[in-house]
Amino acid sequence: MINTPIDPNDGDPCTLDTCDPITGVSNVFQDADGDGTCDANDLCPGSPEPGQGCDDGNPLTGPDLVDANCNCVGDPIGPCTELLTLDITLDNFGSETTWEVYDETGTTLIDAGGPYADGNVRWSTVQETICLNQLCYRLVVNDDGNNGISGGGYVLRDPLGRRIIDADGQFSSTSSNILPFCLPLSANKLINSWCDKTDLVYAYSTQIYASNNPAASGYQFWMADPHGTYSRRVFKTTQNLQPTNLVTLPPPADLDLNVRVRALVNGVYTPFGPACIIRLNTPGGGSGRSTILFDEASAISLSLYPNPNRGEQLFLALGGVQADTKVELDVMDLFGKRVFADRFAAPSEEFTHSMDLNNLASGVYLVNVHVGDRLYTERLVKQCTCIPGGRSTTVTSTVPARASKGRGADMRPEPSMHRTSLTRSMPPTQR
Repeated sequence: MINTPIDPNDGDPCTLDTCDPITGVSNVFQDADGDGTCDANDLCPGSPEPGQGCDDGNPLTGPDLVDANCNCVGDPIGPCTELLTLDITLDNFGSETTWEVYDETGTTLIDAGGPYADGNVRWSTVQETICLNQLCYRLVVNDDGNNGISGGGYVLRDPLGRRIIDADGQFSSTSSNILPFCLPLSANKLINSWCDKTDLVYAYSTQIYASNNPAASGYQFWMADPHGTYSRRVFKTTQNLQPTNLVTLPPPADLDLNVRVRALVNGVYTPFGPACIIRLNTPGGGSGRSTILFDEASAISLSLYPNPNRGEQLFLALGGVQADTKVELDVMDLFGKRVFADRFAAPSEEFTHSMDLNNLASGVYLVNVHVGDRLYTERLVKQCTCIPGGRSTTVTSTVPARASKGRGADMRPEPSMHRTSLTRSMPPTQR
């Protein structure tokens, strides 16, 4: 018997022709990218065709398209290098929520977003994409209902997902840090085990710790209320800081603070790193009382309650004060205007003094308490009275003039690119 060789070539350039002694001849159609065009006739056999959409893996470019050389490329999104995300967890009244990004001076509007739809599932999250450069900026979040974002808040992140600002919804009409944030971020931060510590006790023994930078000769800790009532930067030659040991502008108690760190290397500061949250809690808690032990050495304590205040009579409790010590009270709004003042002598070592602030508009105030030659400051939140359903009956606004920009035709944002998506999330857990 003579074996005659078989030629498997079927003459079609689109098939892979083989001959197997067992299975016989095989002619398989070749289409690597599955677009229906065989590889022999396909301009880009391993990818979509020129002009079709693709993903180049760079979030700072778009739209991404396949070019004539079968490469996936995209054009830069606007004149920017830093693609930030702003996640806003809304309450039931999304139409009251807006945001703005200004330059470092707070005068030039860069981007803006909102308002959003009412009636969304409560605690749903809107995500905005904001394209910025390696400069400094100010973020302003507004609530036209003058009662913050009930149960919500917002988080601003850099392109790597690291937090720049992390804020709850407990503000009145506007939320903005006292100092601007700058891009990019460094890797300097609190150590992981001390990041997001909300169970710290307000005591001199409490410390926070920066992660080690071998090249650093010191560290600067930045503690701030993202709603703008407190900001303090402290330099230490060591990695640890005792926040309550500060004599000037000590941190407030019972308030979530953003803490960021930067290192001093060869006499020059690195950029600040990502934000963590800490809370310095009043020892033993206290049913609406915000107690601050500003000076353990002298045992002076201060309580301001109920805070937040919804029109009830406000009480100041002082302890550890010598009788007949001069006490001066000044309540300041966020513009620095004094809206209430009182002067009296301490009747005893421990006492409670009442204040009628019912005529004040809802908003955030700073209560300065002078006890002899010492000055203590407490944050007071005056909330509006609301009708059933949660709608505000108070429309008085405490928004700074610059924060209200962007509402008229003459204050349109500069050209920029931001994208919005809506996702549903579970109610936030208590930090």
